[in-house]
Amino acid sequence: MPQPRSPGDKVGSYPYCVTAILVVVSTLSFVDRSIFSLLVDPLKRDLALDEAQIGLLAGFAFALFYSVLGLPLGRYADVGNRRLLIIGGVVAWSLATAACGFARGFGFLFLARAFVGTGEATLGPAAFSLLAAYFPRSRLGVAMSLFAIGVTLGNGAAVAMGGLIIQWARSASAGYLFGLQDSGGWRLSFLVVGLLGVPVSIMLLAIKEPARENQKEELLPPSLSDVFYYIKANWRAFVGVYVGYPLVVVTSFAQLIWGPTYFLRIHGYTIGEYGLIYGLVIGIGGTAALLLGGFWSDFLWRRGQLDAPMRIVLGSVIVQAPFLIAAFLCSNSALALFLFSVGVIVLCLNGGLLTATLQILSPEPMRGRISAIYLILAYLIGAGLGPMITGLLTQNVFGGPMGLGLSLATMAAVTLPLSAVILVSALESVRVTAQNLLTNEWRQETFVQKISAQASTRR
Repeated sequence: MPQPRSPGDKVGSYPYCVTAILVVVSTLSFVDRSIFSLLVDPLKRDLALDEAQIGLLAGFAFALFYSVLGLPLGRYADVGNRRLLIIGGVVAWSLATAACGFARGFGFLFLARAFVGTGEATLGPAAFSLLAAYFPRSRLGVAMSLFAIGVTLGNGAAVAMGGLIIQWARSASAGYLFGLQDSGGWRLSFLVVGLLGVPVSIMLLAIKEPARENQKEELLPPSLSDVFYYIKANWRAFVGVYVGYPLVVVTSFAQLIWGPTYFLRIHGYTIGEYGLIYGLVIGIGGTAALLLGGFWSDFLWRRGQLDAPMRIVLGSVIVQAPFLIAAFLCSNSALALFLFSVGVIVLCLNGGLLTATLQILSPEPMRGRISAIYLILAYLIGAGLGPMITGLLTQNVFGGPMGLGLSLATMAAVTLPLSAVILVSALESVRVTAQNLLTNEWRQETFVQKISAQASTRR
């Protein structure tokens, strides 16, 4: 019978090698999804799109298929080969990203963006489950924060290197070479970024699929109804994760998609200027904040604060709000970029802790599906509504040259305080649920059978 891991358990080098590979995959996924944010104006010009359509393409299209396939893929992550699942996802989203470069209208581009989400729906549940299998709970904060470095690296790479790719793609010779001429280099940019998936998918072959603790012939994995029963039994804790966290993601995606356009359109920065500054801010400052959040969370966890990940996310939400709101209302270009940079760095504190919270609340046989439910909500609410509502507010509510800034400030002013209230109310329940799971996890068979039996009596 497996024994519970103590907080002092050491982790060998191989789990960190796996984490490094997953960081590369996560970086690619973020480059693929966020390169779109640098191409808003040329896409509008060439395909005759309006602000609302851009919002749909940036968020809702990406979230649509992601949400439809999230639970089936999460189920596979609980019982199947997680490495092969991620490889399939990389191939799918890379092909979809490349296909964006051949769009001739809104419909084709919407479908291509939707398939980018389909591929990326594989990464979250499978990667979270893999890391939770390789690391003890006392090290999950650091492990998930290391994995989340892919977000800061991907964001920085999408803006910094993406700007260079776009500038190269705009040259007449590059467009002529590939037969993808356009007014802003966006077609060739999508194609080049999509092709990066080939070497990354090969790299994933180095990952070994770890054995599962519940992999016994006589013990079936919990059904989806069992998963929902477990969530219902601990609903106060999961409200914080499934409602409070997605509200944080709303602001994150709104500024991710529309932030470059705001500084290019309102403050007159070029893609190269903005890309260099923001790439350094997110790549260096954001990565440092991610690691700080992970180490801080694990330190507090080992001191008995089982709600440590959510507590740090709460602090991040409270601090980042005034900086982001002020950045989008500021008329001074240099000051606006400085305030925005500080807000983004503080936001990055919580990058790995959103998913770390999920793992400390999830029994091992349910991790994939519990993570998938979170990602569905995060992308439907955060990625789906954040950019779309920002576009609608800009087009229909706030007029004038500062309309986009007012829209972004409004999103931050509404969603971040509301998220903070929900997180405060969930802290005690997170502590109780984490403690209950920690003391029962080593009796995995008994625990799963108990949940299944209780769910059967309710059906």
